[in-house]
Amino acid sequence: MGLWDMTLALKWVNQNIREFGGDPNNVTVFGQSAGGASTDYLSLSPHSNKLFHKFAPMSGTSLCSFAMNDSAHIRDVSWNFALQQGFIPPKDASKFEQSRALVEFMRNLPPADIEIGMLGRFGVNEGGRLDLTPVFDGDFFPKPFAELRKLAPPKPLMTGITEVEGLLFTAIKPPRGSFKEEIRRQIVFDFQKRKIHDAAREKAIFDMYLNEVQRNNRRQYVTACMTVSLLLYCTQN
Repeated sequence: MGLWDMTLALKWVNQNIREFGGDPNNVTVFGQSAGGASTDYLSLSPHSNKLFHKFAPMSGTSLCSFAMNDSAHIRDVSWNFALQQGFIPPKDASKFEQSRALVEFMRNLPPADIEIGMLGRFGVNEGGRLDLTPVFDGDFFPKPFAELRKLAPPKPLMTGITEVEGLLFTAIKPPRGSFKEEIRRQIVFDFQKRKIHDAAREKAIFDMYLNEVQRNNRRQYVTACMTVSLLLYCTQN
């Protein structure tokens, strides 16, 4: 729903920007991290890509592994969250009826409970991924992304990252063993998600980022973790 909401907001901007001294023929969309991915998504969808003229996705695009999940994952996350909030699934109900009951339950929750609960439980998971993301729905995204990118109207694009933003993912995850093992987990998790993991790739990354790291130098290991996090989460595109 979030991308549909953003599209509606862009329609409002187009209709009202003159009242604020703006130019409806010169609208720029900017987003950072998940917002960067959303900005890129808006440039791809035929529902939204004609509503603005320039875009600047920072530290994230639709190509990042954190930017999309399948619908089954989203349903499982929402279902488990609702159960923790007291949802009682209807007995002997079809999957459609269960989903409808889940939606009605979530609609009746106080907004603060959803906001706090989602951030606490399902904001960023242990793999540094977002649990609640867009899905390929066949409507907002009617064709595969590679095809949509070819069909989208060309626009001026500015993109980039900041130097130490990988520190966020290093900081939010609880320590689980040595820094070397933490880096290994990050690499393996990301490669498995993209189905490209093998020992040679893992060794190449270790050779590049850990060869000069002294075993007892905590600062060097933190920097290595931060750098790998930056590469895995923010610059995959």
